[in-house]
Amino acid sequence: MIQCCQAVTADSNQSLSSAQKELLDWHHKLCLNMKDLQQLMRPQQTQDDDGRVVSTLPPIIPTKFVSMKNVPPDRFPLCLACKLSAAKARGAGVKKLKPVAVKEGIQSRNKYEPGDMISAD
Repeated sequence: MIQCCQAVTADSNQSLSSAQKELLDWHHKLCLNMKDLQQLMRPQQTQDDDGRVVSTLPPIIPTKFVSMKNVPPDRFPLCLACKLSAAKARGAGVKKLKPVAVKEGIQSRNKYEPGDMISAD
């Protein structure tokens, strides 16, 4: 049976890889952009004043899939809020009409007054 409102991250959605689904889940939970999330999924290195690596700390966000840390930016899944925030504003589609110029040679132009009954095909 097909459900109408399935989640994008549902297992039945085949358009996203498992890594993309998990990345999108974390995005929904923490409201961080994808690059910052990926940075938190990598081991954190601390450096001293000379720039030498002193220690390596484990990732802040645990991952199920190793490939999740390496999803390229052009393959980031976008949630609806991100798509709307990146959209450009457009006009409402209302066109301004110019008034019709007075036409010369209309025969019945001065024969009718407001309230007169006319027939039109």
